Amino acid sequence: LLLIRRYKPTVIYSTGGAYSAHLAGYWLKKLTGLPWIAEIHDPMVIEGQTKSRNARFMAKLEGIICKHADLVWWFTDGALEMARRRHPELGERGIVVLPGAEPPRSDAVYQRGEQMAICHFGSLATTRSLLPVVQALDSLFNKEPELRPLVRVHVYGGKIDPAAMHAIEQRKLQDVFIPHGRLEYSAETGRTGRERVVDLMHQADCLLLVHGSIDDCREYIPSKLYEYFWAKRPVIALTHENAQLDSMVLERGGYVAPYIDEDGSEQAFRRAIQDWRSDRLVASGVPPLGVEQAVEKIMTALPR
Repeated sequence: LLLIRRYKPTVIYSTGGAYSAHLAGYWLKKLTGLPWIAEIHDPMVIEGQTKSRNARFMAKLEGIICKHADLVWWFTDGALEMARRRHPELGERGIVVLPGAEPPRSDAVYQRGEQMAICHFGSLATTRSLLPVVQALDSLFNKEPELRPLVRVHVYGGKIDPAAMHAIEQRKLQDVFIPHGRLEYSAETGRTGRERVVDLMHQADCLLLVHGSIDDCREYIPSKLYEYFWAKRPVIALTHENAQLDSMVLERGGYVAPYIDEDGSEQAFRRAIQDWRSDRLVASGVPPLGVEQAVEKIMTALPR
């Protein structure tokens, strides 16, 4: 309150992340009467999961936000739809803002090689496993063994998750799935680990997005996707009941299959490999999403 009196802000902005920030935003609005805007990151409430103390707190806090915030935005259509369903009083004060990503600095140029490089960047986990990719490619290679020498899946940023690693070893696919771990500064090129990642995204034949299969995937778009779009390479996405995410990938010439559908995943990889062999992979002409469009939408929607 002392800072508010000193600097006389015109709006209170809470973002989370740390959801206690929204509770603070609510109390500051109540004490000062200033407009309060709130940015919701990951879904706060998962349907059917309200038994724990933390889940009950989150559900109550979401209700406070939807009732009292002057403007609140979510990052997906699904998240906004579910919040409105739970809190009809939200009305038009709720909007969707696609956060986008800053344009990367890279002079890397795509060149088609002798093997198709499918590249995954980021962490993997039990709920976001590479296992469906292993299963789909193993099934495809068993039917069309001539494809196996042509395809390599490069994994950057973290270890291959245990379930996928076990399947890779069991199916003897170690030559196909290549873990690189975390990239660090290269004294040879002078590029930081982050810059090397960006370069590799631009040089990949296809970028791999593994969405997962837990319930909140319906309301969640990985921030990595916006970085992928800046590379303007086709994305192979295994997703879970998220039509908005699917549409974003498909309109940029990518390939989509349900995360839990082995046949569908196999078909998606087959199409991508066939397009690569025919030199028909699409370099997206749809503009990537920067942060400017997000700022413009928020500024336009701000209460006057």
